[in-house]
Amino acid sequence: MMMEPRHGVAAASMCLILLFAASASAQQTSAPADPTSDSPAAHDPLTAPVSGPVAPASVPASDQAVIPAAVTALDEEEFLESAIAIPRNKQVMQYVEQFSTTRKKTLEDALARGSQYLPMIQAIFEAEGLPQDLIYLPLIESAFRTEARSQAGATGIWQMMRGTATFNGLSRDWYVDERFDAEKSTKAAAKLLKTLYGMFGDWHLSLAAYNAGAGRVQKAMKRSRRDSYWDIVKGGPKYLPRETREYVPLFLASLMVARDPIAYGLNVASLDVPVYDVVSLAAPLDLRRAAEWLGITVEVLKEMNPELLRWTTPVRASDYRLKVPAGLGSVLEARLLEGTPSDLALYMVKKGETLLGVARKLKVTRTDLAEANFLRTTAKLQPGDQLIVPREPELARPTTTLASAAPTAKGSAGFTRSLAKLVHIVRPGDTLSSIALAYRSTVAAVVEWNGIVAGSISPGQELTIFSDAW
Repeated sequence: MMMEPRHGVAAASMCLILLFAASASAQQTSAPADPTSDSPAAHDPLTAPVSGPVAPASVPASDQAVIPAAVTALDEEEFLESAIAIPRNKQVMQYVEQFSTTRKKTLEDALARGSQYLPMIQAIFEAEGLPQDLIYLPLIESAFRTEARSQAGATGIWQMMRGTATFNGLSRDWYVDERFDAEKSTKAAAKLLKTLYGMFGDWHLSLAAYNAGAGRVQKAMKRSRRDSYWDIVKGGPKYLPRETREYVPLFLASLMVARDPIAYGLNVASLDVPVYDVVSLAAPLDLRRAAEWLGITVEVLKEMNPELLRWTTPVRASDYRLKVPAGLGSVLEARLLEGTPSDLALYMVKKGETLLGVARKLKVTRTDLAEANFLRTTAKLQPGDQLIVPREPELARPTTTLASAAPTAKGSAGFTRSLAKLVHIVRPGDTLSSIALAYRSTVAAVVEWNGIVAGSISPGQELTIFSDAW
């Protein structure tokens, strides 16, 4: 993770927690370490005794030359040129031992999750001219959990703070946080890593800066009068916080094992690389409506688009690229050609109303109301302003006209209830399933009442509906 200089070690990353804590939850973090102290907290797993460095005989002689499965696009010579030097010192080797023994399962799980993303990360880093070794950095940042979030707010597989993410091209507002998108955040991480290497010209220092911030590492170099990461860490907490002194050895150890997991006794499963279609949206779209059209659940869409924080795609985006299951992109595009329903709930500001007053009237927080409308919490409102109501609205109900009385149906307690005969006028975006759902009926019933073939409806068509939902 790249920490903001103003946060320092208080913005502790997920790395040590995810790889060493007893809990497997990616959302749990420990209290930040005191950057001025070398005495870890009693529960800190780094204090667990280790039996010393691995004997040289147990380290594969070809460690630097082994090409992992994720790097098959590079030949051996290219991979060696991209390798980051790994000193076999005590700091590194004690972690190698843990990764191959007591922490083996943790690393196995992280590598398995990473198998979904490594081909994508490799391609981006190769295009940017970055060492392929860096594709494994998320192992110690987030264990390749896209939902990972630290106490300090570092987020996503690359554990970026908000300011760092914005500076490197990621969007973050009330509707979206692109740090949760693996591909977009990887491009931002590549940009950041290139910038850091341009500043330091050394990958060990650059990695330390990714964790602690470039300013802190520059200050450590100046105060210690040393330009080697390993020489600087010898100064203890005087120059760099404990997390940063452990960060580089931790990554190098995980890299050694990740390059050749079998040699270290790991059994790593492979997950399928995600396959999806991408649909460009010119206007905001309610995820519930999109799911309805596609015949999938909202949860599927949210899982495929983890950067979406709300029920809708970003309201200001004129070309938002929504991921949908493979094969369904054309289905969504066809539905969008019929028109995109405006499902946002809007409020018209009246004379004398304030942001706080409107928030209270709508029973939402002033912060949510402001951020959903890209306003400051101190913004002045003008009569006639339209505000987006910051909560999931009810989807627009079908247009209906009441007709004559109709059949009856058995109630849950056995009594008979009358069903109203309604006329539904089909609107762009309607489906038989959405119509049936709106009237608490079934597609089969709607088809039977109207003598139509399932799926054969068009805007403007009148359908007879029998329902007690109105």
